Amino acid sequence: MIGSFYDFVCDVGRASNLTVPQIRAGIEAIEGDEIYVAARAAGRGAIIATAHMGSFEAGAAALLNHETRLHVVFKRDAIGRFEQVRSALRRKLGVIEAAVDDGFTIWLKLREALLRDEVVMVQADRCMPGQKGAKVPFLHGHLMLPTGPVKLALATGAPIIPVFALRGRSGGVRIVVDEAIEVEPSDLSPHPALLKFVSVLEKRVRANPEQWLLLHKAFCEDAGADA
Repeated sequence: MIGSFYDFVCDVGRASNLTVPQIRAGIEAIEGDEIYVAARAAGRGAIIATAHMGSFEAGAAALLNHETRLHVVFKRDAIGRFEQVRSALRRKLGVIEAAVDDGFTIWLKLREALLRDEVVMVQADRCMPGQKGAKVPFLHGHLMLPTGPVKLALATGAPIIPVFALRGRSGGVRIVVDEAIEVEPSDLSPHPALLKFVSVLEKRVRANPEQWLLLHKAFCEDAGADA
């Protein structure tokens, strides 16, 4: 896992010196592209739910084969130099940054973007500081996952599409698209749509445990959260 994290940091630095076609050339396969195309044909925008796995920026580059307006939700890194390099890379790719550090208004802007049939990409496998979350069963314990993607979907009618950028055996990146999740109003907690995403996330982490960039106590049981 530490090696995978090192690879991720190196990817950002290396990609900053490549052209966009060269970055895309590092994608060795895309599985489920037809799922993505079918979900986007509805014209309701899309919320791409991904995880801290593999190569995040390569995943964004792959989506830009289909999109002209891709908003990436993120939290600015405490290491200023790394954040400068990553931000410059996103500008090169044509990605629109949406920093949660900027407060609640960013979510209003994302809602407007989805209503314009644009795409929002968010890492949905952990709650960032200040984010609201829900406790969900995961593998042998429980995680706190952000509820923002579900709330955005309910507010806009956009589907949630799980997409993961996993490292392949040849060293390239394999993009995997899972079935789109339609989000309907529900009084259940956790929301059924969030549980559907958890089942997909669990499948991907179980198959690629070393690629899940887990550098903190993510499980509620380990973090001392209430049972």
